Amino acid sequence: MKIMTTFFVSVMAVCGFSASALVPNFTTPHRIDISGEVYHPVLSPDGSTLLFSSADHTGLNSLDLATGKISVIDKSAAAGFEPTFSHDGSKIYYRTAVKVNGLMNRDVRCFDVKSSTMTEIAKPNRDSRALKGIDRQTYAATDFDHINVSVDGKLSSLDPVAGAHTYQWASISPDGTRILFSEPFKGVFVCNLDGTDLKPVMPKGDYPCWIDDSTVAAVVSHDDGYIVLDSAVVLVDLASGATATATTPDCLVGELTASPANRSIIFTTVEGELYQINPTNTER
Repeated sequence: MKIMTTFFVSVMAVCGFSASALVPNFTTPHRIDISGEVYHPVLSPDGSTLLFSSADHTGLNSLDLATGKISVIDKSAAAGFEPTFSHDGSKIYYRTAVKVNGLMNRDVRCFDVKSSTMTEIAKPNRDSRALKGIDRQTYAATDFDHINVSVDGKLSSLDPVAGAHTYQWASISPDGTRILFSEPFKGVFVCNLDGTDLKPVMPKGDYPCWIDDSTVAAVVSHDDGYIVLDSAVVLVDLASGATATATTPDCLVGELTASPANRSIIFTTVEGELYQINPTNTER
């Protein structure tokens, strides 16, 4: 697989603007070589640690991006499905799956990063409560046909897109003022914490995430109904709408995660390879 040798900024050719004034500059994606395939990446709040799993979400592992050390957190089924860090990154919350009386149940487990110990904090149950809400007073989490938003502990339910089928990947901006999310059939949007001032970001996009308060990224892909034909990491400047494509056409991007703390971007490919993109400047 080839990875881009220069950072191609499409908006320069289209709009004639300076890329640095619209979308921040980033390095060429570089591969992180680790043993085995990597799927479902989740970056810690400070961008230092990456959680990942197998293709079917079995097991949960962590990668120290500074040292390259890999630690096994849990080998259980579904442990790698949407784990989340605590607000300060000191704990990791996740669920494992087990059948009870023929029905799928999931427990809730807490892994303490410092002591490397796991505690079961909820027995297997049918509850789908967002893990983000365990120790966060402010968060956004999708729940099928609405978005649950907690601001200083006060919970509300939003349905900001008219005729929405479902919502995915909701998150709050680093400055705590806006929500970023995807409606699979209508595109990627941002809105205020109360659902007002809805603005489209791109016509389609998966795994949208904040890079900073002014920039978001998402995976934009196309398929024929069976296989992925193309898939890329695309950055968008929210103020201008300018876009930048960070990967070449022969790089089939799988999933994306980012940390606004250091504006680092991590993505996997559909083949289970792992890549990182870092900003070339530390300030916008």
